[in-house]
Amino acid sequence: MEDSALREHLQTLVESHPRLSVQRRARVVLLTLDGLSAAQIAVQVGLSTGQVRRLRNHWRTRGMAIFPQEEAGERRPPKGESPPEEAAPPERSSVPSPLQADDPSGGPVPSEDPPSWVSRFRLGLEKPPPITFDPDTPMGVVGQRILQHHFALMLRNEAGTREGKDIEALHDMRVATRRMRAALRVFAPFYRRRTQRKLAKSLRTAGRALGKVRDWDVFLENARRYQAEMSPQADFEALLADWQAQRDIAQVQLRAWLSGKAYASLVARLESFIQEPPVRDLPPNMPQHVRTVVPSLVYARLSNMLAYESLLSTADVTQLHALRIAAKRLRYTLEFFSDVLGEESTAVIEVIKRLQDHLGALNDANVACTRLTHMLSTWDETQRTHPLPEHYSPYALAEYLAFSHQKRHEWLATFPQTWESLLTPDWKRSLALAIAAL
Repeated sequence: MEDSALREHLQTLVESHPRLSVQRRARVVLLTLDGLSAAQIAVQVGLSTGQVRRLRNHWRTRGMAIFPQEEAGERRPPKGESPPEEAAPPERSSVPSPLQADDPSGGPVPSEDPPSWVSRFRLGLEKPPPITFDPDTPMGVVGQRILQHHFALMLRNEAGTREGKDIEALHDMRVATRRMRAALRVFAPFYRRRTQRKLAKSLRTAGRALGKVRDWDVFLENARRYQAEMSPQADFEALLADWQAQRDIAQVQLRAWLSGKAYASLVARLESFIQEPPVRDLPPNMPQHVRTVVPSLVYARLSNMLAYESLLSTADVTQLHALRIAAKRLRYTLEFFSDVLGEESTAVIEVIKRLQDHLGALNDANVACTRLTHMLSTWDETQRTHPLPEHYSPYALAEYLAFSHQKRHEWLATFPQTWESLLTPDWKRSLALAIAAL
């Protein structure tokens, strides 16, 4: 069978065969012919990497014989009718395989395996596993359970993120990657450094890929809120349409990244990390259980956040952004262990969230100022290469920039009062009581 005829036949099986197992098998072969790796195929087909490898092994040893006879192009005779005498048994396919087997098994093609752990969460067949432990649980075990939970959340939101219509799916997927990065930072001393760093690097890349679209979503949401509240001139509609078009381009790039090698590698690394956590051999005198590690861990992150207190009266946007990161790390740490902390932890975390909300609004206004300033500075060049309607002028853009500058100043000027009203002596006492429960 010629290559073009083979591809056409496989595509027919993918599109019209009534059995999902046959559709998947044909897709695996097609993607193999396209040169994709087993990990990349697993992401697109919804199987585990091991399942893909097994199907590819059978394909390279048996060719089209991996499909049932009638599905491989042969017609079975009707019931009660004998096959023609000249009919020869089906020969093994002579289609050259792009792979070579060192130990062909020649065995029967396995029946469709149940969906893998990864596929079950991708398809929404299961909810993320709960994070359960007690104060005497080793930190390495807790880290494994936290990563598993947020990995499942990442997978559940993958389909919605690919589609690009539900901005909350993208937001939740990005949050899941951030929580996993935060968990790796918390539990880093208890895992082998090289493996942990590789995974952290892959998660950082994922966060950046997701962040490009998420930043546009936040920017557009704030711009539409401004439009609803301030009723700017009609030219603002043209601005919104142009920004939406740029967001759609970023979505296409994100979808390509999710179908590429980097994301497939991240999923494979996470799956491997969770199945066999690379726990380090620690000296017996090193604290390694929740009860003995968490108090110093929380107070270290609190100290990092409180270090900015003396700067608040003169802090600039950059310094407050660093404070926001420090507050986020304290909050994530408290949330990771909230089930074993005292009941006061709920109110403590709520205060940190309110601090983050203020600093987040400041950051959004600052990002808008930076982006709008760049748009104005490149206005003439952009109009030559990407012209907008003739009636369109930069006035609406400059007007929105002035509004964003005003909001940024308000959030910046009022933050010291927000800090003093929230981080009271009572709050610090509640934090101490929450930790004392250990």
